Amino acid sequence: MITSKLPGFIYQGRDIPEVIRLYEKSLRNGNFDDIAHANALRLYHDLITDHQFIGSLQRAFTDIYCTLEREKPNLNFSIEGRRKSLISTEQKICMLLNDNKSLDWFRDAFAFRFVIFGMNNDPYQQIDSCYEVMNRIIYYYVSNGCTLCEEPVPSLALTPSCDLYNRLVVPDKSKVEEKFRYGVKDYIFNPKANGYQSLHCALRTQAGYCFEVQIRSLAMHVFATNDIAAHHSYKKTRYSDFIQFDRNLVNIPGYAVDYDNTVFDFVGLEKPLSIFNLSKTF
Repeated sequence: MITSKLPGFIYQGRDIPEVIRLYEKSLRNGNFDDIAHANALRLYHDLITDHQFIGSLQRAFTDIYCTLEREKPNLNFSIEGRRKSLISTEQKICMLLNDNKSLDWFRDAFAFRFVIFGMNNDPYQQIDSCYEVMNRIIYYYVSNGCTLCEEPVPSLALTPSCDLYNRLVVPDKSKVEEKFRYGVKDYIFNPKANGYQSLHCALRTQAGYCFEVQIRSLAMHVFATNDIAAHHSYKKTRYSDFIQFDRNLVNIPGYAVDYDNTVFDFVGLEKPLSIFNLSKTF
């Protein structure tokens, strides 16, 4: 199993970009996997330090928010954007290497999540809205020069014979436009084995940067956050013990650990960093 070789000095950098540079440099003297690892870290470094790219994402999703607000006045929704933390990025890279998968699958350094609610609490109307918003977002970005990334066919889908299936609201068919289905993970129509439902897609800009979009209803979000499909449980199982570090050795401004081991992280070392938040609640 490939595990991260984080040297002690990596947590002594002045900021996250310097931490990445130091670690990347140490990996360049290793084997093929270490060099691939270093290249993935370089891409992550370039992404999080490209303020023009981050600004373009924020402007685009503000535009999408305003368009939905204008054209769908009865739709209530929230949009949250986050930057993946360095530790979570390391875990994802190590997992891909461990599974002998291409690091091109690391596409969620930046991710935006839509949560759809309202619509008289009609779950089927909310599901229709999830599909409509996803189709609109793909149209928006493709028309602006982005490419919809191909996604693998979801595996381990929940079968209708399972008791858990009866707790979910599943549409009769997928409403992702047929020409986009190659690039959308439709977990609403094909829930995961743990009952997780959502729509996922990844888009690649002309510069080669990728970001992820997730869309789900409020009920799906609650289930994914607090029920057996909770993401923290998935990460704990999926990522195993790829990353271990001593929080007491961290010396980066904006990161601190309290006496009761509460983590305060404003730089995105261990926790995701919020980069966007807009809600239309009424």
